[in-house]
Amino acid sequence: MPTRLHMKFRVIFFVLFGLITGCTRYVYHSDAFIISDGEYDTEFPNKNSSQALEEIFESVKMINAIAYYMGYNFTELSGVTSITNESMTKANHVFYFNETASGTATIVYNDGSRLALLTCNHIVTFPDTIITYYENSNRIRTVSFLRNQTNYVTGIPDGSDLKVIIKDENYDLALLGREKESSSYLPVFSYPLGEAKKLQWGSFVYLLGYPKGNKMVTHGIVSSPNRNKETHTFLVDALFNKGFSGGLILAIKDGVPNFELVGLAISVSADYNLVLTPENNYSRNDIEMNFPYTSDIFVKEQSTISYGITNSTSVENIQRFLSTNALLLEELGYHMPYFFKTVVLPR
Repeated sequence: MPTRLHMKFRVIFFVLFGLITGCTRYVYHSDAFIISDGEYDTEFPNKNSSQALEEIFESVKMINAIAYYMGYNFTELSGVTSITNESMTKANHVFYFNETASGTATIVYNDGSRLALLTCNHIVTFPDTIITYYENSNRIRTVSFLRNQTNYVTGIPDGSDLKVIIKDENYDLALLGREKESSSYLPVFSYPLGEAKKLQWGSFVYLLGYPKGNKMVTHGIVSSPNRNKETHTFLVDALFNKGFSGGLILAIKDGVPNFELVGLAISVSADYNLVLTPENNYSRNDIEMNFPYTSDIFVKEQSTISYGITNSTSVENIQRFLSTNALLLEELGYHMPYFFKTVVLPR
């Protein structure tokens, strides 16, 4: 018969055995554990996606738009209240300035003779006329007119020769293009167009773009899918900075590399406040910082970004945007079947 000592050893053995086996971590390397349900994945990819993302980035470019203005200044005594040929002669000063915007654009068309990139409307759209008034008065202080605009896309030969072909303020989408594309290889984003309406709470997405001019990829989780039942917009908790507007949003269906385009990042939630600031290009040395500021003070709108709340436009909106303008695009030489398709060009 087992003694009490033997019984104690047996109990200790089984306890240790249970602890050891209970803490064992099993690592599976088989794709068999991917659930092929035809739904967008809600989990982090089970295998390396670096190569696929790097290839996709070849079609994603940084865009810088510059608007050039010519302005006229009027004294309050001139009494100018409307812009006419006669009132323009009362200007006492002519000045020049420019406005800039940056973002992300994706090559969606390249047939060897024409090139087109998709981006956000607010990146490449500037007001034609800017008017300022004297305080508590209808008398015009300055009026400025848009004289020229340059849309420069990095990574494209002669990248400043791109014009806005079509745009839509409601969808916040714009298509840039040009003729006579060079013979250099510029790949089109040719992964499948997905369905944003099928995104769910917790769907995993990648975002590719150029925040503050940096080529970056990040990821996020979808919230509020189908915020609008007609446009199928959604929120993503990914971090967003200036320059990310127009960035691709890619979902994964049944594992990498099954990427699908589900939308573009267009904006981030922010709070806006009015603050008092010195004049433009104001600078002071260390000694001057000890004296009171006595020059003009201006009111400036300052934004505080609410990181982690990124707004999107859906791939359905992109499709509507292109199909609505199909006739115009065909007239301009952009054939609908070639969008989001890699065209094999003769050597």
